Amino acid sequence: MSSEHDRSCRQQALDAGRSFIVQAPAGSGKTELLVQRFLALLTTVEQPEEILAMTFTRKAAAEMRGRILRALTAVNDNIPDSEPERARWSLAQAAIKRDRARGWELARNPLRIQVMTIDSFCAQLAMRLPWSSRLGAGPVIREDCSALYCKAAEAAVELVEGDTPYAEAMAVLLRTLDGNQQAAITLIAQLLAKREQWLSLIHFGRGDKAELLEKAWGEEVSEQLNELSCSLRQHCSPETLSQWVACAHYAGDQFLKAGKTHPARSCIGLVSLPPVTVSSLEAWRGLAALVLTGENRLRKTVNISSGFPTPDNGGDEKIKALMEQLLGVLSELDSPQLVKLLGRVNRLPSMDFANSHHQVLSAITTVLYVASAKLMLVFKAEGATDFIEITHRANRALGDEASPTDLALVLDQGLNHLLIDEFQDTSRRHMALLEKLTVNWGAEEGRTLFVVGDPMQSIYRFREADVAHFLRVTTEGLAGLRLELLILEANFRSSLGVVEWVNRVFSQILPEESDPFRGAVTYSPAIAQPSKGPDGEVIFNPLLDSDVRAEADLLVNHVEIELNQDKLINVAILGATRAHLAAIIAELRNRGIPFMALENEPLQRCSEVQDLLCLTRVLVHPGDRGSWLALLRAPFIGLSLSDLTMLGEVKTGLFTQILQNVLNSAADGAPERDRATLSAEGRRRLQRSAPLLLKAGEEIGRHALARQVEGVWAALGGPALLNDTQMANARAYLDLLADESRNSPFPDLAQLHQRVARLWAEIDLNAGDRLQLMTIHKAKGLEFDVVFLPRLGSQGRNEERQLLRWSGREGETPLMAPVVAAEEGTDSYNTFLKELDRDRLDNERDRLLYVASTRARQKLYLYGHTSVDSEGEIKPPPVSSLLARLWPALAGEFSQSVMAKPASGDRETSPHRTKLFRTVDPAWPPPPPRPAIAFPPGGRPSRGERPEFIWVGEAARHVGSVVHEMLAHIAAEGAAAWPVSRRQQWRSSWRGRLTELGLRREELDQAVSGEEMAVNRSCEDPRGQWILDNSHQEAWSEWDLTGVEDGTLHRIRIDRSFIDNQQRWIIDYKTSDHQGGDVEGFLDQEQRRYTPQLERYATLVAKWDNRPISLGLYYPLLGGWRCWQWSNNELS
Repeated sequence: MSSEHDRSCRQQALDAGRSFIVQAPAGSGKTELLVQRFLALLTTVEQPEEILAMTFTRKAAAEMRGRILRALTAVNDNIPDSEPERARWSLAQAAIKRDRARGWELARNPLRIQVMTIDSFCAQLAMRLPWSSRLGAGPVIREDCSALYCKAAEAAVELVEGDTPYAEAMAVLLRTLDGNQQAAITLIAQLLAKREQWLSLIHFGRGDKAELLEKAWGEEVSEQLNELSCSLRQHCSPETLSQWVACAHYAGDQFLKAGKTHPARSCIGLVSLPPVTVSSLEAWRGLAALVLTGENRLRKTVNISSGFPTPDNGGDEKIKALMEQLLGVLSELDSPQLVKLLGRVNRLPSMDFANSHHQVLSAITTVLYVASAKLMLVFKAEGATDFIEITHRANRALGDEASPTDLALVLDQGLNHLLIDEFQDTSRRHMALLEKLTVNWGAEEGRTLFVVGDPMQSIYRFREADVAHFLRVTTEGLAGLRLELLILEANFRSSLGVVEWVNRVFSQILPEESDPFRGAVTYSPAIAQPSKGPDGEVIFNPLLDSDVRAEADLLVNHVEIELNQDKLINVAILGATRAHLAAIIAELRNRGIPFMALENEPLQRCSEVQDLLCLTRVLVHPGDRGSWLALLRAPFIGLSLSDLTMLGEVKTGLFTQILQNVLNSAADGAPERDRATLSAEGRRRLQRSAPLLLKAGEEIGRHALARQVEGVWAALGGPALLNDTQMANARAYLDLLADESRNSPFPDLAQLHQRVARLWAEIDLNAGDRLQLMTIHKAKGLEFDVVFLPRLGSQGRNEERQLLRWSGREGETPLMAPVVAAEEGTDSYNTFLKELDRDRLDNERDRLLYVASTRARQKLYLYGHTSVDSEGEIKPPPVSSLLARLWPALAGEFSQSVMAKPASGDRETSPHRTKLFRTVDPAWPPPPPRPAIAFPPGGRPSRGERPEFIWVGEAARHVGSVVHEMLAHIAAEGAAAWPVSRRQQWRSSWRGRLTELGLRREELDQAVSGEEMAVNRSCEDPRGQWILDNSHQEAWSEWDLTGVEDGTLHRIRIDRSFIDNQQRWIIDYKTSDHQGGDVEGFLDQEQRRYTPQLERYATLVAKWDNRPISLGLYYPLLGGWRCWQWSNNELS
């Protein structure tokens, strides 16, 4: 039961005539609120297409669509008990009534429910008007366009050689980069991936760009000084400020008399706070330096070094006492925000522009403009594009307010209600589109905007998401449309102990005030809801050193305890980066604990792929000694390290010649220096493998490279050592190699390595989902019973060099600073923007911790390390670590916990289990080929009938394939082991699998909804539960059989087969749907249609299984079932 406040907010949110922005913290049920709002709107519109719901993740869109469709199909169910479900049921009843009155037939036309990602919507807009959008024929939208960005950057850099107006600009840039063309290409490519942020900025203003830029910097300095001045007047009394100014005047005078330089000398003569102008910047720096140390912390002592000598040295004891009193007042204020503002003064630019600054900036903006044009040419040549361009083209397809396109007018007439989920993830390009969609809505009745999000969960800055948009819309509205703010407080996910800990810690960590410019968001506390489970707890595990293995060992100990205590819980280990999970993955494998790692292990780190890469390299480049040695160590050859050392010491000749000498050393009288003295075992292994390798090397180029590599690998016995997951990894590499070498027999190996580096190893589906590892970003939107957060004390990534830094306030001239030459170090403009970017990153790190902590239902484990100084005092963690963000709240707890625990060096760790090096036996022969089957003249093997689905075309077949794969996976454990909560967690996997199979983005939402409906009904239907029961004897799913019948070779795949009541069942899944009235007649017709297919299956199975055979057709979407006993091709 939610609080009265939440109940009131949720009730208001269903008012279809008002526009709202809802701030919904983690676990507050925002998706349910969106679903109810959508259902409420259905009761008011003339056509369902008047409503459009958009989100920023595929998972969220699929979940929202699925809930809406389930609500509309569950209207005949009994009234639910829980309050949210009862409210949804009532709204669905009204929506169905409207559906019937208006003849919408939503059950038969689910696509009329418009729920999609904003990127899918943009793609639809751009492709509906390809001429207006300038998109042309539909290109392929690539998620990773890094290779194309590099091509465009290379094309731009090549202009330095030509006689073009852009050559001089490129020459200026290259001189700044010390002539390093590769650095220029890399830096330009990085900016092309962010071009939505700067493309409009490089065309700012009219007139003298240098003058405009200097003016913008001056206004920013004044804005920063004004913020500090207001904060001082808010926190300090007039007497305290007068005291501060007097002390600064005194200290400055003392430094002047001593002939020492110090910022306080600029305060001589001050009688009040200086004006907030650029000309007063040095005086402000003097005031700040008076009370801050070099590390921007409040001073604790007053002495001669701070401008206050003792009376013996001519000092004034009274003014020194005033200074001590001032420091005491500031210390009692305990305002980190004020200290931060004072520290920023020293980082403000000094407004000392040089001509070279403007020259380099002009050159960079010119180069970027050219590079963006080159990128369009690359996109056209490749038939590809990225999401940034799609959104830009969608905006162009709508025109502008003064000249809207026909498409914009059509949308304006047909779209009346817009719902946006995850609004905190909006970027500049998304906001531009939303403003065009809602222009003039504020002046029209019956048009509403409903946005939901949580600014505390804005963590996708690397994808250009900017939480400032959420903050601004809250106060200013969107395109003139004012939105009412609703703030939810209830947390239905986490236990009381977790919620209270999050409230206590993050109220101290998140900033006191929101600041859109710096991406700062204040904390909004949550209220835990009554739960039947335990109260829950947060367990902090501090460590006093950076022993990665010791931390991983401790964490895995705790994981084992949690998994063993409760067999039904699910556990997640969430890392800020994938590197934070590497040692944990190694320890889990060492202990044999099954786990599922989502996009955590790069394909290139898998040993089976590394072996194949080495095999590829030695075939393409026989002189690559390093790859030869690595290949000979591979398990399908298996030379010992001592034998490898012997071979490596032979320095003459190619490695192919060395191997040949080893094979012929006993007979050909080769010189002793060319021979390698190998062990007897090593000789046996090379006698088996070397001829295969040497022959493959001689035939290189005669056949497709991927085919040759796979053939040699198979002949050496590589596949015999791999499990299913490893085989899938190997297959992924071989497929990539085939693609890379399609147009050339000798691919670019560097490019091959780059493409392999961008792929991820297969998930081990046999491991189950009780223990999952992923990054915190991947975990957003998920929840787990127990969550582990490792490596909180690790430093963040080093800051990368950037070609151009920029920032700016909404509607103002941007601040920009170009890269400077390496020998110049940096300048005050880059320093300011770098610090500004660091502030934004720190604020997002706070939110990243909030997202990670709020994934936990019952327990949260944290692990962080720091060190001690020479005096044994605990040092603060590195400033770029996540532990540093938690330090204000956890420093005391860290110290207490460390004192009560032994040092990690004294902690017992689990013994490392050395894995045996499994190799192919040297006597192992390749398996003989199967006996050939004589094909009839002109005959081809029959692959059986393709399944038919409700959806049409290739997309339909792919969806059906994934349904079949998922049912096979569920059957391995039985439907009882797959409650709805577990099934819902697989939606992202279904989406990923469908994407791999080639579905377009605009098809994915409907496909995932269909997948979910088929799987859910199979698990909840008693017939489906019987079919998927894993206790059946001799049960197989997706069973491949090949056999000859009537002179024809048949290759079949049986969806499900098992023994029940002494007879074999052969069952085929059909995901067909039927919207007509005579469902039984439809099923009878389907039985007649598929009888030949299933009886052919029975004929092949009966050749080796003499038990009675029953055949069945199962329709999960209909709950339909037809079965019959197989006997001489007749129905019984």
